[in-house]
Amino acid sequence: MDAQDFEEDDALYVELWKASAGESVHIPRPGERVFFDMQQMETSSNDQEPNQRIQCRVILTQLLAEQETDEVYLKITVLQESDETESARPPASADSRPPEPERPAFHSFSKILTAADTSTYGGFSVLRRYAIDCLPPLDTSQPFPSQELVAKDIHGLQWRFRHVFRGRPRRHLLTSGWSTFVASKRLVAGDTLVVLRGENGELRVGARRQRSNTPSSLFINNQIIQSGEPAREPHSASAQTPFVVYYKPWTNQLILSLSNCLEDVKNTVTVGVRFNIRFEGNGSDPGRRLSGTIVGVEDFSHWTGSKRRSLTVKWDESSSSSRT
Repeated sequence: MDAQDFEEDDALYVELWKASAGESVHIPRPGERVFFDMQQMETSSNDQEPNQRIQCRVILTQLLAEQETDEVYLKITVLQESDETESARPPASADSRPPEPERPAFHSFSKILTAADTSTYGGFSVLRRYAIDCLPPLDTSQPFPSQELVAKDIHGLQWRFRHVFRGRPRRHLLTSGWSTFVASKRLVAGDTLVVLRGENGELRVGARRQRSNTPSSLFINNQIIQSGEPAREPHSASAQTPFVVYYKPWTNQLILSLSNCLEDVKNTVTVGVRFNIRFEGNGSDPGRRLSGTIVGVEDFSHWTGSKRRSLTVKWDESSSSSRT
């Protein structure tokens, strides 16, 4: 069973995909209008100013994962509607948003893997509260509490782990089967393990790789468009035929919801404005919100008429340095 078939009628697969991608990732829905933000693909060597945003309508969105790395990505079938620059008159109204599908009841946790977690001779240490909330109940009154866990990965393959409660002080560990999983998935310290347990007790396990150096990219039909390359139009508007985009969306957002764009245009961005934003996290801090004050506003690009701005923010937290 491949990821595409596995996803069709499996709500837990969707939640595992989201957790592996990062909760802040926007998943375009069928019928939604989106922009390809070609400004993100600019280089200083461009001789001509290309269309900055290409407006399309989503026909189909599929949540997939690479077989070799489990790296998740989107396969989006779209129909190009028009070529619009940011300086052109934007659409007058946003799309009506259908209600979000009901999310299944589930428990989950994520943990950044340590060197000990990924060593060949050790096991995976699970915090007590995560073990109680997300793993099947374990009778800790026994002299040597243990149980076998069976979890599916994002491809639907089963993995077996021995869950024990031992040591001084006693702690929850995944032992037998864990090193095989780490080696097969090529996990290293700094990657994040994601575990979900559905209401029916079914376990899912996934991983979120370190992505600090991962470039933004689109793969449109058979042509890759990657950050740092000259911007190109993904398709000819006159053709009015669907085309397919493969997209890894966790660095710069290259596919933007039209509704979100229209909402953003309404917001006034000036020095002194306070705001808060959600940052992806891990472990005990899966998604914190940081508040700050805008202390600098600059043009983001040399493109004429661009509404995009680069913001310098002074965060409320004393430990946080200014970020752009």
